[in-house]
Amino acid sequence: MPEEGFSKKELLNWIESQPGLDYLRKQANKTKCDYRTTEKSNDRRIRPIPRTSLPKGAGFIGRLFNAFWVPGGNLRGKSYASKEHDKTLDQTAKVMSLSTIWDFICTYPIFLYALKGVRGFGYTPIPIATAISLFVLWFSNVSGENSTNRTKSRISRSNISILAFLLLSIAKTALSGVGLEMMLNEQGIMEEKARKIRLETVLLTEQIAETVTNNDAYTALLASSQKECSRLEKEQDKISRRWNNRRWQAIEEQKYREPNTSTKIDNEGFITNLDGYGPCKRSNLILNAQAMSKQGASEGVLANQVSKASGDNLAALFITSRSEYYKFFEGNPLEGFDVESFRQRWASMESRFETDCNSEKCEGKVRWVNGGDAISASFTQFFEKIRDPSRIASLSLSLYGFIISIILSTSAAALLIMAAKNKETRASFSNMLSSKTNQIIEEINDN
Repeated sequence: MPEEGFSKKELLNWIESQPGLDYLRKQANKTKCDYRTTEKSNDRRIRPIPRTSLPKGAGFIGRLFNAFWVPGGNLRGKSYASKEHDKTLDQTAKVMSLSTIWDFICTYPIFLYALKGVRGFGYTPIPIATAISLFVLWFSNVSGENSTNRTKSRISRSNISILAFLLLSIAKTALSGVGLEMMLNEQGIMEEKARKIRLETVLLTEQIAETVTNNDAYTALLASSQKECSRLEKEQDKISRRWNNRRWQAIEEQKYREPNTSTKIDNEGFITNLDGYGPCKRSNLILNAQAMSKQGASEGVLANQVSKASGDNLAALFITSRSEYYKFFEGNPLEGFDVESFRQRWASMESRFETDCNSEKCEGKVRWVNGGDAISASFTQFFEKIRDPSRIASLSLSLYGFIISIILSTSAAALLIMAAKNKETRASFSNMLSSKTNQIIEEINDN
């Protein structure tokens, strides 16, 4: 078309001759018109209804839907558009939306567990976790949308947006498998955590048991440890964990503190850094070691037998080390377990068992005390299994979801970068092109 002397007829003829503009012709055919029989000229007799009289796009529900399932048109400007390019942007938007929605599903358990036990959120973890997850989803989509506008005045904003999208995608992908594992295999995670706690306690107890026999220093230390432990427990009982969780946790850490240095035994047969343990941890270790020394039974063998008899590590930890169990778990793992038969079988060692439930902590289904411990254990176990070929198959659907997240996040980021560099996308944000288009339309209207 020539740059000057535009006429409506020339424009319409040009649009009619372009195969790629068939969507414009279809849209024009659907335009409502006002037919005025009293007018003589064609221009006045047939008048299209102004756009201000037609519906103005999506309503609130539509805008809310588009915030989470992004339309391709949101990735370009208004200065230029073509049917083929819009199809490409639609595909990019779909991949981006699928990626953020998939990560929303996979990481939701992370936010839910993180809020459990947090002061003020104890009664409302589900709505708060949902709100946070939706906000992260929305922010990821907005970052993706803003990344495609690379006009001169928006390059920095585009770079920051794509960086934010990438960082969020990496973080969510890293947690996606962990979140699915928490959702699908919570019992297995607790069992593995209980097994690790039990093994750590067994090794340390056996080390102390070698030197505890007939050692007066241990006897005196045991008495002082029990006294201090009792004092801290009374102080802790006065504190509401829901409303002062920080102080409650501080006392808990003080009770079961562990030294930074490795355990060593001096020439007198005394463990040099036993004072580095918290009073409750220290007294439990000495008591277990004394019992082991007197009865000549290996704590490791005993705990393993308990594990086999009960069918799980949670029961072994609950029966042989209740204080360690309560640090991480609550609930009764012996539900459905024949305690009486077990007592008869191990009658000679019954003094070392705790099978009775005399606290609210051991009532109901087994559960985590702290959501942070659940996340930490899940994260550690998931990536340990990823690195171990013999255990990776046990991840099953969690691994499948993790791989899907990697593929979707990588594809979405790559497609957004390609869309931002596409010349048609850049043209759609061009102010110069927009001004030229408006000028041509004004000239046509004047003719």
